[in-house]
Amino acid sequence: MVPVVIEGAREALPRTTLIPTLGKWSHVVKIHVLKPVSTIGKTIEDRTQIQELVRAEMLAKLEEISPTAVPAKSDAKSTVS
Repeated sequence: MVPVVIEGAREALPRTTLIPTLGKWSHVVKIHVLKPVSTIGKTIEDRTQIQELVRAEMLAKLEEISPTAVPAKSDAKSTVS
């Protein structure tokens, strides 16, 4: 499994629009490909553990690139699906 964090997508295409607005066409969107997470030898019972590991790595990267974009602890579960 290869976790990916996308930086700048929200600014280029806000949730409330279907197409980028004028002036946003040249916005920079960066894709950060993180270290692969091995699932070899894992079973469906390991799913929660793998999800938590991957989510923690993605949030750490997000905090590194944009500290204000990391959700508060109480909101964290609802922002990543």
